[in-house]
Amino acid sequence: MLNEILILVSHNKTNSDRMLQNALKLYGEAFCGFSKEWQPVLVRAGGKPCVENAPLFVSLTHSESLTLAAVSKKVVGIDAEFRKERDYEAIAKRFFSDIPKNLLDFYQAWTARESYKKAEGCSLPCALRKKEIKNIRYLSLFKGYTVCVYGEGTCFVSVLCG
Repeated sequence: MLNEILILVSHNKTNSDRMLQNALKLYGEAFCGFSKEWQPVLVRAGGKPCVENAPLFVSLTHSESLTLAAVSKKVVGIDAEFRKERDYEAIAKRFFSDIPKNLLDFYQAWTARESYKKAEGCSLPCALRKKEIKNIRYLSLFKGYTVCVYGEGTCFVSVLCG
């Protein structure tokens, strides 16, 4: 079964709950047949947003002024990072089992682990120690950003800018 993931993007500092509500409404209409009157109820379980009244999963990320919300019928996680120069080797030595070859590889490794952590609800140290993470997709959406989405199985990813 195809895993449909909807990603809603805002280039402004956006209220997280409102962003998730909008993404859920759009996903419900596009992929679930929910009516426009459907209002999802967001709750926080250990800081992670989840939907109380529908079998949907959500994830949220912020970087600089960029906000992205992801919605799916299966577990989903999203992370975005603005790529700035940093001593990635020192960070990688502290947190990763392998040292990335360059700054882009570092950001891809970091966002993969962050999106996995957000999806699976594990701790950051646990996610950072993982040698390989499957079910990730890198999205080339915006210059200077690394965006990674974690989703199970064969995924169809739709991106909407709001």
